Amino acid sequence: MANTVAHRRIPELLNYMTKWLPECNPLYYMLENSHHSNNTWPRLETYTDSENLHSCNTVVCKALNYYKPPYNASYFAYSTDKNSLKNVLQHGGVINNTEMYASFELIPTSLIDTIKELTYNKYDFKQIYEETYALFPADKLIEKMQQVADTTLPHDCTMGPLLPKHIPLLEEKVKLPFTPKYANTLQHHLHYAVYDERNTPVSWVIQREDGNIGYGFTQPAYRGHFLSAILTAFAVVEVLKSGGKSYVIIPDASVQAARRNTELAGIYRYKDFKMTRLCVMKSKNNNKILHSPPGHL
Repeated sequence: MANTVAHRRIPELLNYMTKWLPECNPLYYMLENSHHSNNTWPRLETYTDSENLHSCNTVVCKALNYYKPPYNASYFAYSTDKNSLKNVLQHGGVINNTEMYASFELIPTSLIDTIKELTYNKYDFKQIYEETYALFPADKLIEKMQQVADTTLPHDCTMGPLLPKHIPLLEEKVKLPFTPKYANTLQHHLHYAVYDERNTPVSWVIQREDGNIGYGFTQPAYRGHFLSAILTAFAVVEVLKSGGKSYVIIPDASVQAARRNTELAGIYRYKDFKMTRLCVMKSKNNNKILHSPPGHL
């Protein structure tokens, strides 16, 4: 069984979920941002395993049309009981048989096998992409982070927000197995870029709807100047000063390579906790499995 949560009860659910932070960060911030926008962006359907929100073990959010077609459903979830998670997901309407492409976003890796078993066997999905990430919470303003945010940029470079005209550049440079709706994201969330002397973005970070400081990229000619670390620290400082919290995820395979940047930015890995993004499609359409794209998400 699955209980559908009315939008007016989201603050009550968020208050209960704080005990699961930071492990439920993506789900929590999707819900929080949906609530702040009166469920216009992101637009969610929310389910729990109990009508009593103060005793639930599972929370699942289905984000509708979060990415551009062909993806029409993206799932965010957290659970302390695998059987409960399975029961909620297979409740009528949570996963729709008409969905041809779907993504399961930053789910605790310990739950992914349960999701795979259900979606592959009952809904005839097959994997087309899978990536595992390490979690780096950024929930405390520290002196080191502020110092990095205040670092002088390379000569002739300036910092500013991204603009809608830059969306084609974002889609070209940040290689993903899906296409984000950048216009919505830029409208509702924080984003910062470093511009060269021609006023062209050469490095940028964007806070996603799930709270992650992601969608990052630095042009090859500007790598080695720690622009990503500077922008990440600056974005985190701004979020924390506004009373919010954020985090960064890094592909598990890239954690060591990114260590210098993360330490410079003043963020550190949360235990050995891992999250997984899983993209699936109906098996009759499945031709190949996608592998990890460059950039951090």
